[in-house]
Amino acid sequence: MKKIILSILIMLFVFLCLGTMNSTSPICDEVAHHLANGYSYVKTGDFRMNPSSPALSRSLIGLPMLFMGLKLPTDHVSWKENDSPTFGRLFLYEYNDDPEKIVFWGRVPVMIQSVFLCLLIYAWGKRIYGTNAALFSVFLYLFSPAVLGNSCLAMTDISGSLFIFLSVYQFWRYLKKKTIPTMILAGVCLGLAQSAKHTAVVLVPMFVILGIIDAASSKNLRENLLQFTKDMIFICLAAFFALWATYFFEFKPLLLNAPDVGEKVQYIKKALAFIPLLNKEHIAGWCIYFAKNVPIPLSSFLVSLLGVLHQGTIGQGVFFFGENITGGSRIYYVVDYLIKAPLPILIFIATAISLSIAKKKTKTDLITISCMVLPIIVIFGFSSASKVQGGIRYLLPMYPFLFMWVGDIINVKFTANKKMFYRTILGVLCIWQLWIVMAAYPDYLCYFNESVGGLDGTANGITHDSDWGQDLKALGRYVKENDVEETVLTYFGTADPDLYGIKYRLMQPDEKETPRREVYAVSVRYITAAEWTKKYEPTAKAGYSIFIYDFRERSE
Repeated sequence: MKKIILSILIMLFVFLCLGTMNSTSPICDEVAHHLANGYSYVKTGDFRMNPSSPALSRSLIGLPMLFMGLKLPTDHVSWKENDSPTFGRLFLYEYNDDPEKIVFWGRVPVMIQSVFLCLLIYAWGKRIYGTNAALFSVFLYLFSPAVLGNSCLAMTDISGSLFIFLSVYQFWRYLKKKTIPTMILAGVCLGLAQSAKHTAVVLVPMFVILGIIDAASSKNLRENLLQFTKDMIFICLAAFFALWATYFFEFKPLLLNAPDVGEKVQYIKKALAFIPLLNKEHIAGWCIYFAKNVPIPLSSFLVSLLGVLHQGTIGQGVFFFGENITGGSRIYYVVDYLIKAPLPILIFIATAISLSIAKKKTKTDLITISCMVLPIIVIFGFSSASKVQGGIRYLLPMYPFLFMWVGDIINVKFTANKKMFYRTILGVLCIWQLWIVMAAYPDYLCYFNESVGGLDGTANGITHDSDWGQDLKALGRYVKENDVEETVLTYFGTADPDLYGIKYRLMQPDEKETPRREVYAVSVRYITAAEWTKKYEPTAKAGYSIFIYDFRERSE
């Protein structure tokens, strides 16, 4: 019976995902960074194109395209110059005939990975808390709007979440039973996680902490630490080869085919300037020669990782409480999660915290609870401290750990009367959660909870974590249904409006002050670009991320 319930939950999840995939246009990052790049990785074995993400997650996105006979614009200058946005646009809209089909099949591997992740949550949760708690954890994961929304996109966040969770699970198995097979699996999964998402760099120090906790919880601390050190070296070696395999054992100079080589040469010189050396110019010249000419393993991964670390030091802008803040805000993710997570889930989390304080949750050993709680703390803290904050999707790697830990609230022991009342409340909250998911379909990326008015509320004045360019297809339907001949379009995204029958022009400078008697479509991210958006309410909305203002019958 429990397996039937699990199957029903997964089938409903897949149904919602497939419907959402067909309802949304490709978002900006799918076109500019992931679809064409992922296909180029598996087709050519060349990882030059936009190494802002590691290889595995993009390669999985590109895998189905190998069977579609697609053309890559490798003869275009964008390939030589590593111009990822142009390369992606050409691949999707000019070199191939069916962009909708390409986008759909690029999204399917992400949905499949999300299903695998839910099965892993079930398997691990069942071992710790039992079948009922595992099913509850799966329910929370599958019917979280953030998970649903991101499982329908050809992006790297779900892939990163899967392999980070898998890596911690296998490391937990190693700590429970220290054998050569468990060490190999822990190492391989650690390497795969590094190739899925750069967030996984936190796993290495996290594993060291977990190893120290494990060693300290038994006798012979010094001997245990020494053995763990040896094991960790073995695990890291296995991780290295697994990571290298995802790059097809690439062996080339660091800066060969790397983007912005001149800029990276300057980084090398600046880095050496902080080191007290006698002959900086000579050493800088040697380092630059080495980077340009000496082949090394994993050069594309290193360029990718160093680029992300550099971006993390300079930061990028994020819209927060009406202001564009460079370098992020330390409370951004606290606020973003509190308004993006459904209220039933927030209640479940509060219940789990309360029961933990009251010591009514299931007793587990220190290592097991550490493997669940430490990733939540580290990922949330790491994201909050980062100068690059890109919305709720950056928190997705902590979701499986959070929901598995929360799932145990279903096991609390009460007297008969209290037990019935408690389970009735949990049941009502689950029904509320399911209703939220059905009501929000297919606009999961735009979901905000009732504390800020829901989908139609005031959250867009707090954060723009709802607009990724996904509603151009909805705008196309509106234009067709309302006989709009031409739209004045201010769109955040890289999808092609012509594909959806949208005849458009761009907003002129004078129109930002006073609109003409035309139809305007403005993405939420650009809503403050026109002064008159403060005065007029939108006539309609395409999805919930494009506001439509019809001034055709407006009196002067």
